[in-house]
Amino acid sequence: MIDFFDALVAAHSGLDGLIRGAAVLAGVPAGLDEADRHIRLRIGPDGQRLDPVPLRDTWAMTSLGDSGTARVWIERTSGLSGSDAMILERLSAGVQLVLDRTRTKSAFRDPALVEVLLDGNATDAVRRDAARKLGMPDQMKARVVATLPIGAEVEESGAVDWLPSALLRWHTRMGRVGASIVPVTRDWTGDADTLVRAGIGPVTGLTGLPKAWQAAFDVLRLTAAGTLEDPGPRQLRHDTIGGLALLPRLTDREIAEIDDVRALESAERLGPWTFTVLEAITSHKSLRQAASSLHMHHSTLSERLRQLELELGYSFDAPEGRGRLYIALALRRLQRSSNLP
Repeated sequence: MIDFFDALVAAHSGLDGLIRGAAVLAGVPAGLDEADRHIRLRIGPDGQRLDPVPLRDTWAMTSLGDSGTARVWIERTSGLSGSDAMILERLSAGVQLVLDRTRTKSAFRDPALVEVLLDGNATDAVRRDAARKLGMPDQMKARVVATLPIGAEVEESGAVDWLPSALLRWHTRMGRVGASIVPVTRDWTGDADTLVRAGIGPVTGLTGLPKAWQAAFDVLRLTAAGTLEDPGPRQLRHDTIGGLALLPRLTDREIAEIDDVRALESAERLGPWTFTVLEAITSHKSLRQAASSLHMHHSTLSERLRQLELELGYSFDAPEGRGRLYIALALRRLQRSSNLP
């Protein structure tokens, strides 16, 4: 239990992740009330957000800090066990660390307030108050950008120096995934040379930020590291992918049962070049351009494509074949990103 919370803290988990972890461990809802910042979180043991309810004296509850304006609780009404006491202790310690860390920064960069803006359960009044404290104009138009660093050594460090400067001002972390709110006046729509995976959401106003965050996260799952081991686009925009934006609605099980996805996994046995070749032919206009991007002679590429067509059961020459392959590769990237929070 201690290791569980220590791991969350080490991963720079936000308030949402800590409350969710406590609820799952306790098997009952857990929550946080922070009056100074108008933060109210309540999450059930299934990990889903719950509507706020009046606090009950019968719940196991702890006040944080000297002010007494912040409280965490687990909704066990009787028979508090030793494990419950431990959960509450570690939860309060983790939440206090997050609050202390964010209080030391300018309010204009407060990650906890950014979380409030992206929270679909926050009221419009609470969201407007958070935006005011962050220095956001009421009528501001912005994008939400979901980011993931490329490279485990960067990812584990907790540093944000891998982020483009445009994404730093209003930024928080949801587990391993970064979430940034970017005004359209400083619009960031991707940079192929930046070592970051990014899902870029649509332009929205203040009330649309939670949906824009979900859209950005969904698009992030369609990206890849853009390396030989994980080929594919590093950054994608929600407003340029059309119907592909519907694919993240599929469950992992539904994706795994799609024949074209199964065929891709089978094709991997042909060689380590399988997916770099497939990604190349879906992202270039001609065979020669694809071969050049792979530093490969076009005749060699033609032979490998012939093997792949036999394995997958359809031709890449026709537009419908390439479209089918493009969707199958996107589904595979979704499947590989299923472990993101």
